[in-house]
Amino acid sequence: MDSMNLHTFETLSPFEIKDELIKLAKKTSRTTQSAFLNAGRGNPNWIATTPREGYNSPSPKVSV
Repeated sequence: MDSMNLHTFETLSPFEIKDELIKLAKKTSRTTQSAFLNAGRGNPNWIATTPREGYNSPSPKVSV
């Protein structure tokens, strides 16, 4: 990308920029040996077992 193309991104929203970058990556992967991997949003907390265990554990009953 040259500076002329980068100026067009200034008017786009973050989601539109993401879409344009995905299009560029797909186009590049067709012409090279590089594979395009779309990991999507993913789940950053998939390994957070401690909070999950705490959330799922039975809570103690409070007696008044």
